[in-house]
Amino acid sequence: QDYYDRQEYDMAKTALDKALQNADEDDFAFLQLAAQICYSNGEYHAALSHINKALLIAPDLAELYITKALILEDLFIEESRRGFGDAAAHLQQARNTMRMASEKAAAQGNTKVESHADGQLADSLYNWEPKDVVLAEKLAKRAVENGDDSGLGQRVLEKLEEKRTAAQAERERREKLAREEQERRERLAREERER
Repeated sequence: QDYYDRQEYDMAKTALDKALQNADEDDFAFLQLAAQICYSNGEYHAALSHINKALLIAPDLAELYITKALILEDLFIEESRRGFGDAAAHLQQARNTMRMASEKAAAQGNTKVESHADGQLADSLYNWEPKDVVLAEKLAKRAVENGDDSGLGQRVLEKLEEKRTAAQAERERREKLAREEQERRERLAREERER
C-alpha cells in the first residue's frame, strides 16, 4: 500500500507478488489493491482477475465496480490503439459495470461514489463511440448535483456548452450571411428596375 500510495508502481507490484503467496483469499480490500497495482502497471488481465475475485466476495460494494470499469476502459483504449482484442466489447462492459456502480451506490445512499461513477460514465458516453450525448449530459448533471469529485461531469457539461455556443454562433453567422445576400439581391433588383 505504501509503494502504491507513493506511485512507485513497480515496487508495489514486487511487494504484491510476495504478499500474494500468503494472502487471505477472502480479503476483498487486498484484492482491490492488487487489482489497482496491476492496473497501474498495465497488467489489465491480471487486474481483472483480482477485481473479479473481490466482487465475488463483496458483490454490493460499488467502489469495486468502479475499479473494474476503469480497468475495462483502459483495456479498451489499449486494444483500440494496438488494433487487437475485442475493444468494443470491453468498452460496453466498462459502461455496464460503471452503471452498476452508480446503481449500487445510489441504493446505499452513497452520493459521493454515485457521483464518481456518473461522472466517469458521462465522460465515456461523451468521448467514445458509440456516443450517447443526451445520456452523458443527464449523468453529468447528476454527478455535479452530487458533488462530482472526479470533475468529469463538470468537464462534460463545459464541453457541451462550448459546442452549443459555437453552434449558436455558426447559426447566427449563416443567418447574417443569408440576410446580407438577400439585401444584395434586393439592391441589385432595385438598381436593375431603375435603369
